[in-house]
Amino acid sequence: MITAATPRPPVHGADDLPPLVRRARLQDAPALHTLSMAFFRSGALRPRSIDHYLAHAGSSSS
Repeated sequence: MITAATPRPPVHGADDLPPLVRRARLQDAPALHTLSMAFFRSGALRPRSIDHYLAHAGSSSS
């Protein structure tokens, strides 16, 4: 017998709405820096100071 998987619908939050994606804001910089630390340690991302995130929050450049 041959079966096929049915595509799963996108995962939504508890309110059944799709996740919100927005540009980082200045107040997000500390959380972004903390979140990035695991990627620094794994080598997937080069280390950046919190000042980098503060300087680039809300900008379109990296």
